[in-house]
Amino acid sequence: MRFLPAIKRPVKLVIILCLISASTLNAQNQKKKLQSEYDKILKEIVQIEESIKKTRDQKIENISLVNSLNAKIKSRASLLSNITSQMSALEKELNKTNHLITSLEEDIKQLKSDYARMVYNTYKYHQTVDPMTFIFSSESFNQAFQRLNYLRKFSSFRKQQSDMIGRTINDLSEKEKELIQKKSEQAELFALQEGQKQQLEREKGELNKMITKFSKDEESLKKKVAQKNQDAEALNKRIQKIIEEEIRLARERAAAAAAAKAAKEKEKSKSSGTLALTPKEQALSNNFSNNKRKLPWPVDRGYIIEKFGKQPHPTVKGVFIDANGIGIKTEESADVNAIFDGTVVSVFYMPSEQNSVIIKHGDYFTVYSNLMTVNVKKGDQVKTKGSIGKAFTDENEKVTKVNLQIWKGTLKLNPELWLAAFN
Repeated sequence: MRFLPAIKRPVKLVIILCLISASTLNAQNQKKKLQSEYDKILKEIVQIEESIKKTRDQKIENISLVNSLNAKIKSRASLLSNITSQMSALEKELNKTNHLITSLEEDIKQLKSDYARMVYNTYKYHQTVDPMTFIFSSESFNQAFQRLNYLRKFSSFRKQQSDMIGRTINDLSEKEKELIQKKSEQAELFALQEGQKQQLEREKGELNKMITKFSKDEESLKKKVAQKNQDAEALNKRIQKIIEEEIRLARERAAAAAAAKAAKEKEKSKSSGTLALTPKEQALSNNFSNNKRKLPWPVDRGYIIEKFGKQPHPTVKGVFIDANGIGIKTEESADVNAIFDGTVVSVFYMPSEQNSVIIKHGDYFTVYSNLMTVNVKKGDQVKTKGSIGKAFTDENEKVTKVNLQIWKGTLKLNPELWLAAFN
């Protein structure tokens, strides 16, 4: 009885089919993630385009418009990068699926050959040995039972092989249809990529024209930048003074609670510029830190037009703007919200930055400037996304903007690295 083929090949076939399923699931998850990112970037571009159109409808051309164009170009570049990633992922998926299909086709071919040989050997065997004779010629009842069981298993195995071939052929047929669909998606992505490249080039050309136009008024722009940097430094000193006072008060509270422990905490905070915190404040601080890159934006709709740190002026070469935070362009009279739970430690007004609110989150501080109105006061407890005021609109330039800063003690941080990826 040596006509039963080895069962390794069906097992291998099952493994390959499982690999196809796992590969498909991973590809679908990656595709879903990339599509979600694509939708968010596209939404951001649409939002910027709406803002640019509104500005142009008002017959206004200013640096804010240049910054908006810059923001749109960066978002468009991100969109192109996303499309490239989608194309790359799809190409890998196509290659992997093609490889698996080729392997399956070879295995099915061999499986059919094994099955045909098994059927032929069975036929030959039945010509020489009748199954009933094979059973009744047993030397004992136990041997007869084993032979009967063997014939049943053989019959079942043959049916399983036949079903496996049928199912695999159907699976291959579905995979071939998927390949045709994926090739169609590939062509669509390529066309989309080309369209976005052309759009990006047009936007770059538009930006260059505007930069050339503004560069003619270079001296006036330099004066404005110098004044803006002066205002930023004045605001910086005001904020730093408030934070240092909070640090001093925190040290005093810690000293009153436990003199011996406070002495060590005082030295530590003195050297690092951070606060001596109560357990509750420390927990809040840790929670804030754990939400890096997850914090909500301070406005419902908006995009960044001014980056953190020392940035080159968008139109005047060799001139830099110092920014202690980021500038977010938003809608007129937009609500400004706290980005995390905390306590309001200061509300003040400066002509250059309008109203400002400072909120403490353990040893972190968030600063919201350029507010038209404020609806909180010192000592108020605020919740994440709780309203603290409304954004200010510059009537001369028709720009509504909110400035956001994040400090850890007296150390300034880049807010863009703390906010959720897309608004």
